Amino acid sequence: MDLKRRDFLSLLKNAALVGASAPVLPWLMGRAQGSQGPEFAQVGTSAFDRSGEFAFPAGYSYFNYGGLGPSPESVRNSIQSAVHDIDASGNLPSEEPLRARMGRFLSVPPETLAFAQNTTQSLMIAARSLPLQAGDTIVMTAHEHAGNAVPWLELAAEKKLGVRTLAMDEDDLLCEKAEALFKAGARVLAIPHVTCTTGRVLPVEALCQIAKKYGAWTVIDGAQAAGQLPVSPRAIGADIYCGCFHKWMLGPKTLGFIYFSDVRAAELIPVSAGAHSPVLWDLKPAQGSLSFTETTARRFSSGTQPAPLYAGAVTAIDWIDSIGIEKVRARVLELNGLLNAGLSKIPEFTVLSPLSGYARTGMVSFRSDTVNLTTLQVRALQAGFRTRFVAEAGLGALRVSLHVPTRDAEVTRFLEFVTTFASS
Repeated sequence: MDLKRRDFLSLLKNAALVGASAPVLPWLMGRAQGSQGPEFAQVGTSAFDRSGEFAFPAGYSYFNYGGLGPSPESVRNSIQSAVHDIDASGNLPSEEPLRARMGRFLSVPPETLAFAQNTTQSLMIAARSLPLQAGDTIVMTAHEHAGNAVPWLELAAEKKLGVRTLAMDEDDLLCEKAEALFKAGARVLAIPHVTCTTGRVLPVEALCQIAKKYGAWTVIDGAQAAGQLPVSPRAIGADIYCGCFHKWMLGPKTLGFIYFSDVRAAELIPVSAGAHSPVLWDLKPAQGSLSFTETTARRFSSGTQPAPLYAGAVTAIDWIDSIGIEKVRARVLELNGLLNAGLSKIPEFTVLSPLSGYARTGMVSFRSDTVNLTTLQVRALQAGFRTRFVAEAGLGALRVSLHVPTRDAEVTRFLEFVTTFASS
C-alpha cells in the first residue's frame, strides 16, 4: 500500500496486469477517442455547470484537480491566439496585464506580484530571498508537499538552519505549539494554506499573527488554495505567498505567482537579475556597477517572459470570476459533502480529511486497513476515475479532488464503484 507516485505512473502502462478483464482506457495510452464532452454532461445539479468547456473524453471522470487542473476551452484558445499574434507581429507583450489582473483577484497591489514557472520555483525564490543566518529555525508541518519541503531543506543544509515540524493537531493545539517555537526564536513560518495530503485549510491567519508577534517571516504555500477558495495574502498576514495556475485556477501549466508584502520588501534579497530587471547597470568602470531602481516584486522578474501563458492566465482568472470565487467555494463544499456522506457509509474506509467546518475543501483523502488502495486506484482508473495516491506523511491514502467541472453523477458513480470494490 506504500506505492509512490512514480511507481503508479508506470502501473498505468501495465494496468491490464491487475485485471485483464478491465482494459486500460484508450486515452491513457495517448489514443484518445470519442466526443469532447462527457456522456452524462446534462445531469449536473450545479446552476453554473461548465463541464462542456473541457476536453475530457466521454466517460472519463477527472478527480485530480489538486495535481493538475485541465483548462477550459477559453484558456486554451487564449494561449493559442497569443502565440499566433506574437508570431504574426514579432512583438512580445509584457507581464503587466497579468500583474494587474492577478492583483485584483488577490486584492493586492500589482507591484507586489512576480511570476515563476510553478509553486516550487516560487518557493525556492522565496526561501533564498530571506536574510537568514546560521542557527535560524524554520517551522513547517509534517504534511508538506515536496515543492515546499525540499527548497527549505536544501537551504537549511546549505546555511546550517534548523527545521522544526508541527503535527496536524486541532487548530488550537497547532497554534499553541507554533507559538512555543516562535517564542523560542524560530525565524520563519513556511506552511501550506491547504495541505496536499488531506485538503485541510490550516489556520494560516492565526499562525501568521503568532509568527509576526515574534518578528518572524511568514511564507505560505498556496498551491492548493488559489482557485477553490478566496485568497487574500494581505488579510492572511503573509510576507510571501506562492501559488500556481495549473491546479485549481485551471490555467496554463508551468506558471506560478509570488506575492511579496510591500511592508518588508526592502529587506528581501533578489536571487537573480537580468534583462528587463528594474536595474541600472554599467560595464564602463573597471569593476562594473549594478543597482536596483525599485524594491517592488519586479526585482524578482527578469529575461524574456512566457507571454502566451500570461494571456492564458488572465483568461483563467476571468473564467473563475465569471462564476465568482464564493460560488466556486460553495460548489466545491457541496461536492465535498456528497463524497463524504457516501464514504462514511463504507465501513472499510476512514476519511482523513475534515468532515465539517471551514477546513474542508475539494480534496478528500481516505485510507483503509483492509482494502488495497493501490489496486483500487488502478481499477478505478480503468473504470474512468482519475485519482491520486497520497504517499506524503506516510498516509498511504487515496485522494479525490473535485472542482467546478465535476458533476454530482460522477461522484455517485465513483461511490458505487468503490463500494462494490471494497465489499468484493
